[in-house]
Amino acid sequence: MGAHSLGTEGTIHTAMNRKGEYTGTIADRDGQAAIDASKEAGHGDGTRTENMINAIREDEPLICSLEDGIRTSEFLDALWDSYNLGIRVPVHRSGKTG
Repeated sequence: MGAHSLGTEGTIHTAMNRKGEYTGTIADRDGQAAIDASKEAGHGDGTRTENMINAIREDEPLICSLEDGIRTSEFLDALWDSYNLGIRVPVHRSGKTG
């Protein structure tokens, strides 16, 4: 079983295989491609939390810039809305204030 998220610029299909691993594809005007859902490629909550702690304690570089993190959150909000409403939705982008 999987989920489709429809956006104004493309579609994402995600699923979980029998091993409990996420798989997915993204389709946009450039075609269709597999999504790298490996732990090394993700910015999942556990990975981001561990990275933030290591940045504070050990001066480890952050895995993404603040702007990238904001854009990711905006994108995930749009995916959530698309999934729940079953329609295409735009990605609402916040403006910079500083």
